[in-house]
Amino acid sequence: HIVALHEASDAPCKRFVRSVLQQGAKGVPRLMLVLALQLTSFVAAAPAVLKWYSDELRVLVLFGLSSVGVSLEGDGDAQGLLNMEGAEEMNRLAQPLDPALQETYTFTDIGPRIAVCCALHQLAEQAGLLHNPHIDDSSGSLNGACHCSTRSSSPAAASGNSSSVGWVLEAEAAGVALWNSWLQATVADVELSNDRFKVGSNVHRLKVRAWQGLTAAAAFLSSSRQEQAATAALQGKL
Repeated sequence: HIVALHEASDAPCKRFVRSVLQQGAKGVPRLMLVLALQLTSFVAAAPAVLKWYSDELRVLVLFGLSSVGVSLEGDGDAQGLLNMEGAEEMNRLAQPLDPALQETYTFTDIGPRIAVCCALHQLAEQAGLLHNPHIDDSSGSLNGACHCSTRSSSPAAASGNSSSVGWVLEAEAAGVALWNSWLQATVADVELSNDRFKVGSNVHRLKVRAWQGLTAAAAFLSSSRQEQAATAALQGKL
């Protein structure tokens, strides 16, 4: 039942998220930051969110007031979003999940990107994928890969899910799928794949945002299980 709400392109939750994105992409950094914080708050408990919402997360990473108009495929309708019934419920949903992050970046276009990249880094850290020599053996062993950062306060860490081998594999697979999706989208984009651009231009800024996101997602490629897949993807696209 949960998958049906998120996975398909016309899934109810995905249509709602896209409606919010279309409204925020008009130049509302605070709305985009709130959405980024809300969406990434589910990543630790359900890593598949990275796969289900890879396109939407990419829009959040690329968001910038200098490039308002970044498109999102889909037919979500944002008409009347801010005047929709149930405003009280929307206000409750908009409460900051990370007050410090929201206070720092609430009126800047860098906020959504910071929120997404931090969420990816934290998930990779919880899965033990950040510079962990114990997961770099040829057998693909998960020995030592289930380390959970003591700095994390995520529901998954609190419940012990991050010490599960199954959870580690799910998080890694979701992160790799996200990275691969972003890489394909970046290479397929005419502007982002073009090596001719003016430093400081909108295209240059979009390139920086795109590769910052890819760099954050690349943390999931650190194990030997993903080396061949990553190499093949890079050789095939670049």
